[in-house]
Amino acid sequence: MNSSFEDKKISLSINHIFEVNLENNKYIFTNPNHQILEILRDMKNERFFLTIYTGNELSNNFNGIETIKKLLMQENIKVDEVSSELNCQSNILVYQGLSLSLQEFILKYKFQKLFPSISIVSSFYNEEKNIDRFWMQANELSKYLNIKEFIFVDNGSSDNTLSKLITLAKRDKRVKYLHNEKPTNYSIGFSAGVSKVSSEYTLVTHSDCQINVDTTIKRWLESSAQRGIKVVENSKICVFSYRLNRPPLSQFLSYLNNLFAKNTLLWPNLFDFNAQPKIIHSSLIKNFYFNKGYLFDLVLINWLNKLKKERRDLIFLKPIAVIDSPRLEGKSSWSSSPIKFIKITLEYIFCILYLKLKNQNFY
Repeated sequence: MNSSFEDKKISLSINHIFEVNLENNKYIFTNPNHQILEILRDMKNERFFLTIYTGNELSNNFNGIETIKKLLMQENIKVDEVSSELNCQSNILVYQGLSLSLQEFILKYKFQKLFPSISIVSSFYNEEKNIDRFWMQANELSKYLNIKEFIFVDNGSSDNTLSKLITLAKRDKRVKYLHNEKPTNYSIGFSAGVSKVSSEYTLVTHSDCQINVDTTIKRWLESSAQRGIKVVENSKICVFSYRLNRPPLSQFLSYLNNLFAKNTLLWPNLFDFNAQPKIIHSSLIKNFYFNKGYLFDLVLINWLNKLKKERRDLIFLKPIAVIDSPRLEGKSSWSSSPIKFIKITLEYIFCILYLKLKNQNFY
């Protein structure tokens, strides 16, 4: 079965659609799941192949099968196939070749329209002990989003980061790795990764596992689905983040930097510019390149704010709340000492002033 057919195939249990009971040797279908019915109607309009899985007894009951087909036909949903193959997995459905829970499927289908394809970009510096954990989290996002590729940058590591990324690329053809020789820095690492994306959207995130990117994105998708997201067709979307649960001093200094940037550069809102992840339409940053220290995120956010003033098709959605946790493995390359932390904080201040003086062009 080729991948294009799998992309247009949906298989799910009748129990996802109706509550099924046997009364007086007759199957009764009640409590229809209207959300799933609405999605199935849309999918049939998009010419998806629909398979309904049933239990063995129901599968062998002609009247039961015909009742299912009639009920769904009344909802303008034509069933292409009825099967009992997965009756032992009544809580699982298969969409685009992936076994998903009902909630995972709803999120993936809904947000695939918003983010048709995504490249995940991350930069690694001496993160060999975090790679497996990070990969497990990042790969889980495939259950909710259409992840086309992972672009991982070994940014001058002196440990086994590069060899582990090479091994990962051999295991999953979606993984692409880059290697930056020293001297390099944070900004160069992310700029190199962003330049290689081929998806419609880019998700930029850190590799240190101080946030769980899987649960973080899932929570945002669920809350966004509950609120409802309406955007104009062909809009270019950006989603930023803000950090919670940080040490008081770090939180306070970040707030001052963010506030100074907002007031000095005339941003419309307060942005936690260093927070990850970020989801950005790739056309907005494909040619974005910056090579100075740890300033990549600040200059990127400023660039996108500047673009937003010029373009009506650029939309900033409600940001992602991120629970920041201490590192489990490895050492931070920027907060390893109070002196370095203060130095980088001053670099942010000077960069903000420079952007203001140079009319906000800095790359």
